Parts: sequence; C-alpha cells; structure tokens
Amino acid sequence: MNITKEQIDDLNAILQIEIAPEDYNEKLEGKLRELRRKANMPGFRPGMVPMGMIKKMYGQSALVEIIDKMTSEGLFGYIKDNNLDILGSPLSNMEKNTQPEFTEGSRFNFFFDIAFNPAFDLNIEDIELNYYNIINEDTFIEKQIQNLRQRHGHTISPEAAEEEDRLFGLFAELNENNEIKENGISHKSSVIPKMLKTKKDLFLGLKKGAQVTFDIYEVFDNSETEITYVLGVSKDKLEGLNKNFSFTVEDIFRIEPHDLNEELYKKIFPYSEIKSYEEFAEELKKEFEKQNLNQSDVRFINDLHKTLIQKVNIALPDEFLKRWILHNDEEGKLTKEKLDEDYSRYADSMKWQLIENKLVKTYNITVGDEDVTDYVMSWFKKTGEDNEDEELRNRAKEFAAQMMKNKEEAKRMYDKIFDDKMMAMFKEKIKITTKEINWEEFIKLA
Repeated sequence: MNITKEQIDDLNAILQIEIAPEDYNEKLEGKLRELRRKANMPGFRPGMVPMGMIKKMYGQSALVEIIDKMTSEGLFGYIKDNNLDILGSPLSNMEKNTQPEFTEGSRFNFFFDIAFNPAFDLNIEDIELNYYNIINEDTFIEKQIQNLRQRHGHTISPEAAEEEDRLFGLFAELNENNEIKENGISHKSSVIPKMLKTKKDLFLGLKKGAQVTFDIYEVFDNSETEITYVLGVSKDKLEGLNKNFSFTVEDIFRIEPHDLNEELYKKIFPYSEIKSYEEFAEELKKEFEKQNLNQSDVRFINDLHKTLIQKVNIALPDEFLKRWILHNDEEGKLTKEKLDEDYSRYADSMKWQLIENKLVKTYNITVGDEDVTDYVMSWFKKTGEDNEDEELRNRAKEFAAQMMKNKEEAKRMYDKIFDDKMMAMFKEKIKITTKEINWEEFIKLA
C-alpha cells in the first residue's frame, strides 16, 4: 500500500491511497479460508465447501471489508505517523474518487481531502478587559424580599380592585347600540390593571358584579396577541370585530404578601436557622452574591471570546470546514444555503476552540482524579465539615468514584472543573480592570 500527500496550500492537502493486489491478496485468502471453515451448506461436510463456491458467494463482500479496513487504518495511520495536525476529519475527494470495482486482482485508488489546524500567534497577557463586579444595594435586597413575600403569599378576594389585582369576568362583544351582540364573542378571562398601558383606571375600584364598557383596542394598546388571548379566539376572528366590549366582574383575586416571619425564612432557606429579618436579608445577600459572581464570570468570558476572536488572526480552510460541518450534520436538517448564512457563527466557534486548545497546551490545563476529589470535597466543606479530615477525603474519593460511573455526571464535573481552571488562569494572566456596578446597570450592558 502506498500513501502520498499532495499539498494544495498551507491549510489543505489531498492524501492518495493506492492498494495493489499484492497488498490485500494474503488477507483476502485468509478471510476466505475462515469463511470456508465456518460454512455450513447442505451436501457438504462442515469446512469442506469448495473454495470456488466460497469465492462466488462471499468473495466480493470479503474484499470490500478488507479494502475498507486497510483504507481506514492506512489513512489514520499515515496521519498519526507523520504528526499531521488536521482540522476535523478526512473527507472523500468527490472529484477524484470513482466507483471502484471490487473484483479480485483489482487495483484501488482512494483520495481524501484533509485540512490543517492553522498556525497563529496568541498572547493573552497583553489583553485588557473590564470585569464587572455586581453590587447588591440595600434597595435591591429589599425589592427581592418583597418579591419573595409576594411569591409565597396567599390569595384573598378583596371588596374592590386595586392595580395589582386580577379581575376575572366576562368579556362580551357589543353592537352599535352598546348592547350585547347576538352571536358575538363572549368569553371569560382575566385582566390585571397594572399590566395595561392605558385605560387601567377603568378597572380600579370595581367590585363583584360591576360592569364597564370600553374600546377593546384602546384598552389592550392594539395588541392582537393580548386581544385574542382574553377573548379566547384566533387572529382571523378579529376581522370584522366590533371594537366595543363590556366586562362584567365575577371575582377579584389579590396576593396577600407572606408575613416576615420564621415560616417564610424556612421556606426560602430550609437548611438554615434564621430568626430575624436582618439574618434573612444577610443570607439573601450572600446568595445573590454567588449568583452575581456567576453572571459576572459569564459576561467576562463572553467579552473575552469576542476580544480574542477579533484580535487573533486565524485563517480557516473555509470550504473544507463547510463540507465537514454538512458531513457531520447527523439530523440532515442543515442545508448549504443555511450554512452559508450562518457560517460566521460556525467559524467563530471553531476559532474559539482552536484558541482554547492552544491555551490548554500553553498553560498546561488538565483535570485529574485529585481535582475531582477536591471538587467533591468542596461540597462537604459547604456543610461545615473539616476539609482536611483524612477520613472525609477518603469518603469524597469513594463518592467521586461512584459519580464517575455515570458518564453524564462525569462529563458535567470535568467540564465544571475545566471551566473553573480556565477562569482562574484568565483572571491571573489578563490585565483586568474591576468595575463595581449595580444589577440594573449590569443588565443595560447586554
């Protein structure tokens, strides 16, 4: 078997695999002898079927199997032996390859396109980025406490409606005389005054049994989505709809906020013994600080992605990469036209993968068994147990070993540890300016 490489350019090459009869004859004969030993045909003793019959029945399929295996092993063996740093995996060259004739004595030629990982310079230590440290102001914590009280509150039925109440009743289409329209739309639904952009005052102070009339398009700000929802109809039913409607209140619902007491504190923090409002607010602040740290890290990584992809000059073998993406579309839903439209996103993803791979090698980022044990130990530490206890560490190792038997859980842990190590490296190597910012300001950055 002979394999040669034709270099097309810096990023592309063609591998040609030539297989002559002398390369596969011995393997084919061995395969046919094996098939003969196993053959069980009427009129012949086991293993005594004439070789001519074996060749006629199995010769071609045996040859296909052997040539396919030789081609695959030769292709990837050549790539490994020659240390070819390829991008993706080899693809059949559709222009040069022809349909082979699998007959004994044939010569075979196969051509494969390969692409190389591009060479590029990368230095993250001269990168300057902002890191946004989200500050929980007292007003933010107070607002979250009010939200939690509302979420865990109970429903009451007040006498008169207020802005945040939900009014349930009958929407009825009216005719030109502002009377209930015969065969008009009539549907029971709800309305919350606070959610209305205009005309919310129409519903404030209403009591059970009260009725108001209005222009439904004005009340719901000409939103067909909201109108169809409250009327329980599809959009096509709006054609010819009379704009005047009545609403008759059947019930009023209000969420009475949960009292600030130990019952509420236990619902939010079931494993903590919180006795006072001050302790509750402090615990909430700690929880939001953890969430804020995650949000800050996500923002930092996204900014870093964009910065490095723009800064680092990476040339990709675009045409090969497009073919490779289509080839690996297992669901078969991706079209060439859609790929061309979204290619920049695929290209950026590939560039980031190349950048990440280089950083892993440069800074020796690895995840080992001890890292997994330490990760599990961090869970025990959160419960207040001694992190240096040898018996506890052995328990953590056993627990980690059990979790690693679950492939999905193992991948989740490895990915988390890897991401944490990458983040630690970025924070150490990149020139970071920390900026304190409140949540509202942080949201506006997006």
